[in-house]
Amino acid sequence: MRDIFLNYRRADTAGHAGRLTDLLDARFGRGTVFRDVESIDGGTDFVQAIQRAVGSARLMLVLIGNTWTTETTHDGTRRLDDPDDFVRLEIATALRHGLPVLPVLVEGAQMPTEGELPEDLKPLARVQAVELTEARWQYDTGRLVDAIARIAPVEPRRRRGERVSRGIRYLLAAALVAAAIGGAWYVLGPSSAASLEGVWNLPTGSFWTVWKDGASYRVEETHHESKQVWRRGTGRMQDGDAFVVDLDPVFEPPGRHHFHYELNLAAEGRMLAGTVRETVKGGEERITLVRQ
Repeated sequence: MRDIFLNYRRADTAGHAGRLTDLLDARFGRGTVFRDVESIDGGTDFVQAIQRAVGSARLMLVLIGNTWTTETTHDGTRRLDDPDDFVRLEIATALRHGLPVLPVLVEGAQMPTEGELPEDLKPLARVQAVELTEARWQYDTGRLVDAIARIAPVEPRRRRGERVSRGIRYLLAAALVAAAIGGAWYVLGPSSAASLEGVWNLPTGSFWTVWKDGASYRVEETHHESKQVWRRGTGRMQDGDAFVVDLDPVFEPPGRHHFHYELNLAAEGRMLAGTVRETVKGGEERITLVRQ
């Protein structure tokens, strides 16, 4: 049994399908993902193999690229309009069996409308999609894994031959590490133990994505309406719990605006509160960010 059925069109998203398979297998265990090119043995009836895989899966991921709705056959027929198209057959089978289906939009692709889909695929247009971009690969794949966990929890697979005693040793080791980390938090305070990496929500609905980069942090602010990164810069920890960040607009000439943040990390590591100052035009205001 494969927990995740990966539906994709080779001419559209084959590269992303391979990369995503490797990532999900690393996260949940090898053999978690059913992918036609490597999951069907030679001499096996393809249609029957697809039906068995759909029937035993917990979730189907549908990779949608920019040419997903427009790919045609040699005679000019749109592939989605072909009742025997395997991409269409797989999705239709999943929808018919009530298997959860999660669309994954690759590199800026748009979700197809009901009018662009054949009758048996129209329910797909009403499903909330997850975006996957190269620029935010780590963040986007993290959101995808979270979505999988919410929709159809996939248990990590045990490696063949793994013994219970080995698992107990791991648990004991983890407990010792947790105890050590807890002691460090008590002695050193939140700035030494809490990582700032992750997503922080702004009051406007926009959000920061923060990555560790050596001794500093990279920060990108994604606009709540356009869903594009519109400010970018760096941050650094100083003076205990103080987090200082400088951001510049992405789509404006250099020097027109510059935003300087002086924030303090709350003791529980879930909140950043302080001030933001627009250093070119002047003006300062209070601001609070909450960890997602």
